[in-house]
Amino acid sequence: MDEKNLLAGQALFQQHCAGCHGEKGKGDGAIGLLLPVKPADLTDLPLFPAGLIEFSILTGGDTEYMPAWKKVLSQKEIEQIGNYLRSFNIKPVNKE
Repeated sequence: MDEKNLLAGQALFQQHCAGCHGEKGKGDGAIGLLLPVKPADLTDLPLFPAGLIEFSILTGGDTEYMPAWKKVLSQKEIEQIGNYLRSFNIKPVNKE
């Protein structure tokens, strides 16, 4: 992923995701702190297979509080956010 797309993903994350997930993805955004279910700490995610993060953004998360973004963001924008999230300190999946 080139720097231009990474910066675009960061900007999209700040615009659409940081309110709940926090500016650095720690799950501590101002809106998220008001929810009954704390948003995911995106810096503590395992390294999911390609497409899984994007699928969650596209269709919504595991709780009713994570909306589907398929009608708001383009596929390219969703991919840019996914790549930005992968730039966090993401742990490898435990294969045991």
